[in-house]
Amino acid sequence: MFKNYLTVAIRNLARHKTYTFINVIGLAIGLACSTLILLYLQHEFSFDRHHSKADRIYRVIAGERLSNGEISYRYGVQGPVASAMAEYFPEIEHGTRFYRRPSKYVDVLVEGKERLGVRAMLTDAEIFNIFDYSLVKGDIQTGVQTPFSVFITEAFAQKLFGSEDPIGKDMLIQSKWFNDTYTIAGVLKDIPTTSTWELAPDLITTTFPSHRPQTMESLQNDWGVYIAFTYILLKPNASIADLEAKLAAFAKRHLGEEMAQNVHYKVMPLTELHLYGHKYKVFGHGGITTCYTFGLIGILMLTVACINFMNLSTARSSRRMREVGMRKVVGAKRTQLIYQFLGESVLLSLLALILALGLTELTLPFFNEFMYLQLSLSASILPILFLLAIGVGLFAGSYPAFFLSAFRPVSVLKTASNNKGSHALVRKGLVVVQFAISMILIATTITVFNQTEYMRTADLGFKPDTLVEMHGLFGVKTKAEAMKSQYLKHAGVHQVTILHKFVGDENLADQFFVTAHGIDTPIRAHYIIVDPDFLNTYDIPLLSGRDFILQDFSQDNLNAHKILLNETAAKQFNVKVGDSIQFENKSREVVGIFRDIHNRSLHEAIRPLILLCGRNEEQIYMTLQINTQNLPDVMAHLETVWKTFHPDRASGFVFVDDAFDRRYQTEMKQSKLYAVCSGLAIAIACLGLLGLVAYTAEVRTKEIGVRKVLGATDVSIVSLLTKEFLVLVALASLLAWPIAYYALNDWLQNFAYRIELSLVYFIASTGVALVITLITIAYQALKAARANPIEALRYE
Repeated sequence: MFKNYLTVAIRNLARHKTYTFINVIGLAIGLACSTLILLYLQHEFSFDRHHSKADRIYRVIAGERLSNGEISYRYGVQGPVASAMAEYFPEIEHGTRFYRRPSKYVDVLVEGKERLGVRAMLTDAEIFNIFDYSLVKGDIQTGVQTPFSVFITEAFAQKLFGSEDPIGKDMLIQSKWFNDTYTIAGVLKDIPTTSTWELAPDLITTTFPSHRPQTMESLQNDWGVYIAFTYILLKPNASIADLEAKLAAFAKRHLGEEMAQNVHYKVMPLTELHLYGHKYKVFGHGGITTCYTFGLIGILMLTVACINFMNLSTARSSRRMREVGMRKVVGAKRTQLIYQFLGESVLLSLLALILALGLTELTLPFFNEFMYLQLSLSASILPILFLLAIGVGLFAGSYPAFFLSAFRPVSVLKTASNNKGSHALVRKGLVVVQFAISMILIATTITVFNQTEYMRTADLGFKPDTLVEMHGLFGVKTKAEAMKSQYLKHAGVHQVTILHKFVGDENLADQFFVTAHGIDTPIRAHYIIVDPDFLNTYDIPLLSGRDFILQDFSQDNLNAHKILLNETAAKQFNVKVGDSIQFENKSREVVGIFRDIHNRSLHEAIRPLILLCGRNEEQIYMTLQINTQNLPDVMAHLETVWKTFHPDRASGFVFVDDAFDRRYQTEMKQSKLYAVCSGLAIAIACLGLLGLVAYTAEVRTKEIGVRKVLGATDVSIVSLLTKEFLVLVALASLLAWPIAYYALNDWLQNFAYRIELSLVYFIASTGVALVITLITIAYQALKAARANPIEALRYE
């Protein structure tokens, strides 16, 4: 029986090559798109799951209750939390911490080797009891028990030492926190790329730097400094709910009744950090919303492809009516016919899968490039794709199978056609759905592109395209002014400012709680420590008051008494020039108010910003305003000056406009993906449309012949064949526009600064669909119109 079904299926597919080709291509494109999206989703949902105890690992996060009841989460928790929680909660097996500020970028120098910048993790020995950081060389216990030992990854060891054995070699680690020589005690197996950023360092050490011992002591034991990334490992079968119920009591015990009222502790599963961490200021680069969106696109693409199959199969039903009638006459049951037709559609889907795998391999490098990923088609996903192809075949073939198997032998054998109005209506409805999906994707592409361009080109309050940032002047306070003077000797360098943090730093965690006259609840404000040339370098206008002068400069930066505020801060603090505000137990005079600038993504509203005039010896950065007309010469000068002061360090120049553009990588990725998918959805729909037009022209051959004999022109024949489909496109617009408007308006709510949805976007989506529809059906319509009517009426 199965062999018979397979033989008949192959015979039918081979007999109708054109329709088989259209269906296979359509399904292949849909399956290829879905395969790429599945690879992306597999990548996103696999983050941090390579740790064997991942289901028991949780990140501890802390937030502060604001006056409006909301909780504002910090980037870390207090240093003592890890050990205190391990002691307080019987559910915890181990607790570990590492530090946000020391655990970032450091410079590594090995004698005779090039200085390299890498990511470091300063932590404690418990890290190895929680996470799977396994060694390929060396010994963990020896490393954690021996002071100033360090573990490095295989990739970093290869980059630094090549084929040499790194064990026992010394390296100087330098940064604003480090300035010590460490000995390599082990080589870590390379950490998978599906690791949360903060858990994928190039080197790990459990020895605190000797530099600034008081600060290091404060990091470990101060309950007022929120700087530690803290993770806990639950005991097997322990209840996370029981632990969460006791977090408030834990806060009261260690912070006191009053302080605990404003502090909120929360635990978050390790496996959710990548996709949900951004809500709690965890540095995950994923987003569950993006995953849902991409998944929906995959479903829509397959739906468009399946509709093609359904439409072409039911439209051509008259060609198989006699076959169905004869089979029923000789005893075939309806269920057997359903199995036969479903078998054909599954076979077609499996053929499409083979082609889809080839298309996936061809397009994967391009997909990786614009998604900034390194995905590959592995054998592990093939069973999923096989089941998906079978599912698609069953879904696409279900309506045709039940439709064809329902024919009654007597009525079938009496006539060769079965153009029932209800089934024709279903076909038209499916075409409407196809084009509605395509229009929604086109409108989405236009909206996402315009919102992204709006954010990229918005007035930030300064001109980022003329600014260059210079990273990593750690520990060179004495050199900073000398470097600044040298840079300014070139005519192409107009202004230079020295500051403790870049204006566009998304992780601008430095903040004060400000009080002022008439303010009941302290207001959180970010701050940047700058020199007197800051506003001139960034070309930020003062709205009132004056700029900083040299007399305002304070070597003890946090004791600066003269400050500048942005507009938002002045409004929220309800102050003007000459008034005072209080933070860090000191009163500060507002000497100037400057125009608001967007120092963060346009996803967020502008926040209060305070400028202090001074120097932070821990972090010294520079921003240079340059003339971009002679950029190569200017950049050569910058490089020369850098090498004069830092001959053993690579320069770290970054154009500010590039740095700001990187904030919108997610939107740019989405825009590209929507553009590709909307184009492919239109292509798939047009393939089906091409088949339907060809079939319509074939069925109406005699009608067209009679009309031609009676004097119909080619134009009237083309109009006859096209107007039906143009009406369907118009109906698709009525369905697509409300859905697209609701979905896109909801998406735009995520942005503090957004475009307004324009009717033009929706008209454009319909216009694109109309033009492509006309192009698609024009050839077949003209071919039918120009056919010789004698041929059509020869046998009448």
